[in-house]
Amino acid sequence: MKRLFVFLACLMSLAIFSCSDSKDDNGDDPNGGNSSNITLELSTTDIVFEAGGGEKEFYITCNGDWTITNTSQWCKTDITSGNGNATISITVNPSELYDDQNTNITVKAGTNTKILTVTQKKKDAILLTKDKYDLPTTGGDITVEVKSNITYTTTIPQEFNWIKQADSKSRALETKNLNFKIEANPNMDKREGFIIFKDNASELADTVHIYQAQKDELILTQDTYNVPAKGETINVELKTNIDYEVIIPEDAKEWIEQLVSRASRVDKLSFTILESTIYDERQAEIIIKDKNSDLADTLHVIQKQVDAIILSQDKYEISSAGETISVEIQHNIQYEVIIPDTVSSWVKLIQSRAIQASKLNFNVLENKNYKDRNARIIFKKKDGDISDTLYIQQQQRKKIILSQKTFNLPATYSRISNVEINGNNISYYDIIIPQDAQSWIKQNGWGSSTVLNLYLNFVVEANPMNESRKSIIVIKEKSTSLTDTLIINQDAMPEVYTGDLILQGVEDLKNFKYKKIIGNLTIKANTSIEELGNTLEEIEGDLIIEGKYDNNTFSSFEGLSNLKIINGNFKLIVDRPRGARNGMNNLSSFVGLESLEIITGNFEITSITSGSSSSRPGYSGECSYALTKLESFKGLEKLKSIGGSFRITSTTHGSWDSSMNKLKNFEGLENLETIGGNLEIISYKKNETTFALDVLSSFKGLDKLQQIGGSLNFLPSSSAEYYVSLPAFSSFEGLGNLKSIGESFRIGDYYTSLESFSSFTGMEKLEYIGNNFIVRGQTPNLASFSGFTNLHTIAGDLEIYLSKGGTSLQGLDNLQSVGGTLNIRGSANLKGLGKLNNIGKDFIINSVSSFEGIGNITTIKGDLSIQSYDLTSFKGLESLSSIEGDFIMKDGRDFESFEGLNNLKTIKGNFELQSSQMFNKFTSFEGLNNLQVIDGSFKLTAISSTVHYASSFNALESFKGLNNLERIGGSMELTSTIVEQAKVSSSFKSLASFRGLDKLTSIGGNLILSCNDNPAQYPTSCTSFTALQSCEGLNHLEIIGGSLIFKAGYFKVFESFNGLENLKIIGSNICIKMDQLTRSLSSIHAFNSLQQVNGEEISIKDCVILKDFTPLQNVLQTFNGTFITEGNGYNPTKEQILNGQGKPQE
Repeated sequence: MKRLFVFLACLMSLAIFSCSDSKDDNGDDPNGGNSSNITLELSTTDIVFEAGGGEKEFYITCNGDWTITNTSQWCKTDITSGNGNATISITVNPSELYDDQNTNITVKAGTNTKILTVTQKKKDAILLTKDKYDLPTTGGDITVEVKSNITYTTTIPQEFNWIKQADSKSRALETKNLNFKIEANPNMDKREGFIIFKDNASELADTVHIYQAQKDELILTQDTYNVPAKGETINVELKTNIDYEVIIPEDAKEWIEQLVSRASRVDKLSFTILESTIYDERQAEIIIKDKNSDLADTLHVIQKQVDAIILSQDKYEISSAGETISVEIQHNIQYEVIIPDTVSSWVKLIQSRAIQASKLNFNVLENKNYKDRNARIIFKKKDGDISDTLYIQQQQRKKIILSQKTFNLPATYSRISNVEINGNNISYYDIIIPQDAQSWIKQNGWGSSTVLNLYLNFVVEANPMNESRKSIIVIKEKSTSLTDTLIINQDAMPEVYTGDLILQGVEDLKNFKYKKIIGNLTIKANTSIEELGNTLEEIEGDLIIEGKYDNNTFSSFEGLSNLKIINGNFKLIVDRPRGARNGMNNLSSFVGLESLEIITGNFEITSITSGSSSSRPGYSGECSYALTKLESFKGLEKLKSIGGSFRITSTTHGSWDSSMNKLKNFEGLENLETIGGNLEIISYKKNETTFALDVLSSFKGLDKLQQIGGSLNFLPSSSAEYYVSLPAFSSFEGLGNLKSIGESFRIGDYYTSLESFSSFTGMEKLEYIGNNFIVRGQTPNLASFSGFTNLHTIAGDLEIYLSKGGTSLQGLDNLQSVGGTLNIRGSANLKGLGKLNNIGKDFIINSVSSFEGIGNITTIKGDLSIQSYDLTSFKGLESLSSIEGDFIMKDGRDFESFEGLNNLKTIKGNFELQSSQMFNKFTSFEGLNNLQVIDGSFKLTAISSTVHYASSFNALESFKGLNNLERIGGSMELTSTIVEQAKVSSSFKSLASFRGLDKLTSIGGNLILSCNDNPAQYPTSCTSFTALQSCEGLNHLEIIGGSLIFKAGYFKVFESFNGLENLKIIGSNICIKMDQLTRSLSSIHAFNSLQQVNGEEISIKDCVILKDFTPLQNVLQTFNGTFITEGNGYNPTKEQILNGQGKPQE
């Protein structure tokens, strides 16, 4: 029975499983799998639509559920599923295709599937890819591309018989290229035709239009005209159908003029041929040309020459000695030479080649008479009235003799001296300088050295022109007609001078006419420079204006008014040596440089005076003055750029000197936008009685300055020998658009005085300083750093060294990054640095009482160095987690705790506290609770000065607060060091143990507790470490990488090294030396676990109650150095300890 029951159960399970599979196989059946009795019929299986689309219906006959599937986008059914019989509507969109398209609609009911095919016919078309053709007059072939899917006919109307079809075959349903030939147009009018392409079965058609240009003509009825020399008007007829232009050659426009007609179309042209004034025939070709093509015709005009005889020189003055002259003749006719009989005896024609001679030579014989004589020679046309006359004048036998008749001079200013004539009295002669030469040639006196000789002198001014010039000076005897001539030829002034040029006196200035200098120009300004003449425009080098000796005539830069560019340095240097009292003291501005736009190098103004250093004024030569009237930079309004540095330097060596004592600001530089180098203001004064830049109060005038590529240095250096101050300077007003300083911004130095300086107003747009920002010196009125509204980055150091402790750092509120060292001295706190989050190097504070205000600093990438009496804690540094350099603190008079350093985890350098009589208020290291690693040394150093005892760290009880410190990479040193004069070392008097260093496992260097007194000389000098009992707290210390040194402290209660039980390795020596008077250290049992001492010496001395050395037995087995015991309660040798005699035998 049981087996039967199991069998039936299996059969039932199989049946259920089979039913389940059957249902899954019919998952797509709309009738849920009951499809065996479902029937499906469609009213049609094909439906056809025209190209225009539309709507049609078909009928479904079905006794169950059905679905419709359609993937087409252009054919849609109104429903997609239903039950039973139904009418289905099909909608088809219009077709733009030129081929038929079709799609299948699938209807499914149960297991039955029916397909309905929907077809849409193509769109009929005739398409022309181009329906317009333009052809030239000459005709040509065209190809018409026709796209069609019908049969069509090509028709050319009868009137267009000039259009021929080259191929008339037509094939439907394809693209066809039809060729047509267009014959040449013989007419002067354009013509138009068309070709029709038409469907044979409908009105569908398209048309191609043909446009052909007319035949162009331009014909002159006469193309050559001969015109006489006197000129005339000619009328030119032409036949044309084009728009034309008349082109008269440029070289003929001066003698041929076209008369303007008022008609809209010119068929007759008139030209006036002007009278000819030249002696050669001339011709011109006038071109009449189609404006739109190369069609043209040419009109030739030929004009006869003017007949003439011309002598190149018609008057000759001959000395009494006679000479041969050569007469140049220009002619285009035959002529004859007529020499009157009255002169034929002394004027002879040497050579004559009849009418074709172009140059004739005449010999004028010596005049032996004492009377002038004249001759007139006629050159005459043989068969006409045309003639010219040659005049010859010959002097009498007596004459004026010049020692030199011709002078060839350079373009520069020159002197002609000692022109000798045969006379001895200037009153006998007239010196005639031509009117056009009197501006540049002047007679400059005369002299007489003998009774027969007279000397004349002349001055020739520099030639400012770029062309040479010449003049002839006539020297005439008053009582007679005797004359002689002095010829002066002067070279052209070149525009460019190459090389260095130094101008010293008036003559040098007058000679200067250059537009450009390639080299340096130095002007020794001993006088006004107006004589320069304003020709200079560019200097490819330096412009140096020097005033070395007494000069009050230099009052402006007039003479340089066209100077635009200095491609080098511009230096104004006034250096007054002792005894030279005045230096350019009438120069008040830079008027005269109104055209100067660019200085590519430095712009330097240097004033140095060297008056007497005596404290008693009043005697001659004692005081020296330079640039005492210079008030502004007016005249430099166009200066936009200084490529190098802009530097103003005033140095007064005399006690009562004055230098630039009226310069208030920078007015005149309103358009200066960039300084590529430094902007520097430098002033050195011998003492307070000297005046140098004393009224300079601001940078007003530099309103457009946006960028300083170098540094802004304001009294950047000082000297104990000189008084460095700007008593009137109050702010940086005028630099309101300055956005960046490429290098450093430096204000003052240790010995400088800025007594009126009160704010940084004017720095509101400064965003970036590319290197250091340094503020030093005496600034008693500087209350804050307000003005630095937008300063966010200082790429270098920020050093603030303030003489007044109340100055606030407010104003630096947006400063985020200092790329170098942050060094603050003299501010009460650091409020104002609230956004500072990066210090790239060291963080140094001096005389600051609080860190409050700098709470965003997380990492110091260099040292944290503190020297302050007033600092009580580190509140304000709560975000600081890492110091990548040393932690150094000195002079902590009021210091109480390390609170504020709660998040500090790592010090990668040394941790060091150092003082003489300070650090006597803090009791532990609470506040450093998260400090885990000191990669350098841990040092607490009490060091005496020459007057103060070494008395520090006397409130320190333990190392609590360093509970998480695991490693010291360097040494751990607690030392109290004295010098001879102080004598007393009294430090660490409350330190009882090392508790608080619970996690410290290794010290990379030495472990030192030391007092370096000299008990033999000062037996009571050391009272340090009086409370230390043991090394408890160092219980996890395993390794000391250097030496273990306990030396010369007053360890009166120090009993043992308990706490060092886990110490296994000492990398160097052991040195233990106690005070013989204290009777301390009775046990070294903590060294039982010590395995290695890798140094050269183990020394234990003056431990008067220490007797048991057996704890060293283990380590001495591997120790190879020197072992010393001396002054102890028992002093065994190494061998004794190894032999089991480490303590006295009972």
